[in-house]
Amino acid sequence: MKIVGAVAVVWVSLMIYGQNKPLPKGVSLEGAAHAAAHVEFLTDCTYQRNGQPVREQAIFNRVHQIIDGAERFILLDFFLFNGVQPKGGSFPALAEEMTRRLVEKKQRSPQVDIVLITDTINRSYGAEEPEHF
Repeated sequence: MKIVGAVAVVWVSLMIYGQNKPLPKGVSLEGAAHAAAHVEFLTDCTYQRNGQPVREQAIFNRVHQIIDGAERFILLDFFLFNGVQPKGGSFPALAEEMTRRLVEKKQRSPQVDIVLITDTINRSYGAEEPEHF
């Protein structure tokens, strides 16, 4: 029983230390707070109504508006940016649509720099290159 108690004390101590230890230099950036004049809360909701799927997508619609209005720089950071779709259902091709819009924006406004940050999972960690990349 003493061993279980000792292990529990060590385990709890390590948990507390892990939660409170400082982060390594360069991993965290804390900036000053800034007041925002205009804030929007956008949602993408998918649900069933009367047995039929309903999709209300405000986020990508707003992103498309921002892309269209950009004059100098576009920075996008998407964890998932691929054409993988769940089986059994019809889903919008969001990555393909975003790619098309970005290409059109670059053709219309070549001075606009576009940077897309995404995870390597979208390339199956190097095993394939999606068409829209």
